[in-house]
Amino acid sequence: AYFRRAFKMVSTPLAALGILLALGVGYLIGTSPAGVSPPVKVTKGLRPPWPIFRAVVGAGDTLAGMAMATKMPEVAMVDISMSYMTASTAYTFAKLDLADYMVENEVDCFALAEK
Repeated sequence: AYFRRAFKMVSTPLAALGILLALGVGYLIGTSPAGVSPPVKVTKGLRPPWPIFRAVVGAGDTLAGMAMATKMPEVAMVDISMSYMTASTAYTFAKLDLADYMVENEVDCFALAEK
């Protein structure tokens, strides 16, 4: 009898959405390490707690996948042709050891761009 009554509650769309939301939040909280901040160095503002960080990153990945799936072929070709510039920039950044310089001198990317 208990399961029949619980099933009737879940049969409404709003209750099903609430249960899915509760399961998602429970999963995020349950799989997040305690006392650990997200692995992002934030120079301004506060870091969000793990569950919020993971939810936002997951939403961003979902939206990026949706954007990629709906991208027109002409735009995809421009992105592919511009990827050389991205790779070249990453190579230059690594070749000049800019990451080490930024850590040793506590310089952020904006101050580095000004130099």
